[in-house]
Amino acid sequence: MKKRFLPLILALCVGLTSFAGCGSTSGSAPQSGSAATITGNAAEYLPEETLTIAAKATPQGIDTSFHNSIESMQAFRNCMDTLLVFGTMKDENGEWTQDFSTLEGALAEDWERSEDGRTVTFYLRKGVTNQYGNELCAEDVRWTIERGLELNAVMSFFATTVAQIYDIEQVQVIDEYTVSITTEEPNPMLETWACHAFNGIFDSTEAKKHTTADDPWATEWLANHACAYGPYVIDTWNAGQEVVFTTNPNYWKGVPQIKKIVYKEVPDAANRLALIQSGAVDLVEQLPTRQLIEARHAAGVKVHSYDSNVVCHIEMNVEDEIFGDVLVRQAMNYAFPYNEVLESVLFGMAKQAKSMNPSTYPDFFGDETWNYTTDLDKARELLEQAGYGDGFTFDCYVDAGVDEHIQMLVMFQTNLAQLGVTMNIVQLPTGDFYTQILENKFPMSIWQDMPGLPDGVFGYALWAVGSSTVNHSNIDDPRINELYVENVSTLDAAKRTEANRGIQDVLLEEAPWIYIAETGWHYTARENVEGITWYTLQDIRWDKISKN
Repeated sequence: MKKRFLPLILALCVGLTSFAGCGSTSGSAPQSGSAATITGNAAEYLPEETLTIAAKATPQGIDTSFHNSIESMQAFRNCMDTLLVFGTMKDENGEWTQDFSTLEGALAEDWERSEDGRTVTFYLRKGVTNQYGNELCAEDVRWTIERGLELNAVMSFFATTVAQIYDIEQVQVIDEYTVSITTEEPNPMLETWACHAFNGIFDSTEAKKHTTADDPWATEWLANHACAYGPYVIDTWNAGQEVVFTTNPNYWKGVPQIKKIVYKEVPDAANRLALIQSGAVDLVEQLPTRQLIEARHAAGVKVHSYDSNVVCHIEMNVEDEIFGDVLVRQAMNYAFPYNEVLESVLFGMAKQAKSMNPSTYPDFFGDETWNYTTDLDKARELLEQAGYGDGFTFDCYVDAGVDEHIQMLVMFQTNLAQLGVTMNIVQLPTGDFYTQILENKFPMSIWQDMPGLPDGVFGYALWAVGSSTVNHSNIDDPRINELYVENVSTLDAAKRTEANRGIQDVLLEEAPWIYIAETGWHYTARENVEGITWYTLQDIRWDKISKN
């Protein structure tokens, strides 16, 4: 039986939909309120200081251990800062993007790796304070990591599987502004780990005030409060309607131009498109391809497009009675209508996915190794070998709010019918889908996700290493696990590449996924909005935005 961290109670983590107010422009303690509606005291701001966003939903929560929906990541990433960040640059199209070759200090102004490669020491900035008036210190870093380890949730995955931190004794507070992390073997991802949004640093001084005997890590309070050192705090929260953010008056980089963000829930994509066309909002998130094409031709609107790290895919549960047979999984890969989906659903705005590791990251081997095309004869042959020549019936789960994924499944359903296979398409409300997928029990599901660290092995850490809680296919192949450990235990780039290639070969053989598309990242804004930058979690950093 594989060892797993405790199942995450998430909605692509936890389905919390109520919040208490957090912070204000006065720097006072957050105002309390009802579970559903929290009213703050945001001041009036000028139009050029206000950003209005139409999103598919309001965030589910802002605790990095328990919330990782797109909307939640958008919220906590703007309320928390990390130790390090990647630099930014303009791509060949003049769009701002991250420069993965450049690391910069954030909450840590400097850092160094020991001669043996096993220890990275971070030197924190002095004088960094938040809306509570608390100053960043080394204990904040240690407490944040310890909390993640103890809660056995998302941050535990990053600490253990990624950073190889298994015991809090590996994290040493050297003095008030210096902290070190030591691993058994040199971990090549420690610096990039320190850049990832889920490893933002909490204000432990404030958080400890809200712990109880039953809740020693303040999970209830931190689900509802921005308790960190980022540029924004929560002013009001109306669950299912809108969330209002205002600036942290003590932000260490200075107060940004955008001082108020109104984050509106607009579930219908056509309505989001209409709002940006009319100028009623400044930005809209997650427009389907049809609406993106229309937005590109709308007056006063600009669609910012990037080759990103988003991988749309189908996952098959290898612990399922049917999909536990590798021949069945391979047959499903041959039965999928790849080109039809790319042309008729994604309208040429995406490219074929060929790996868990996206083509924008190092050590992408998809062009060399991917060998699946639509071949119903081959699929039929494999099903007969597996003893399913007469077909079978199963359920495939999908987020009811993503029309494109439903369309893909309908096309897939048609192909499967020719093989005598019946696929029932089970549409779940968005919150239910992301809650249940983390139970790792769906026989098959379709969705899209992205590996947030720009490292060739990180996607495998998320979705293919046996101990990962977001390994929804439940694959637990000792070859993959061993190759992953080899990869994250050396600073030798050639050895890491060799291990990555080995993982990719095993995954193609075991076929737990159907790779559908790299959909890219497309963000729609009014033309007067500047500073849109692509980040690996598809989030917008509001403090980088300006309006002219």
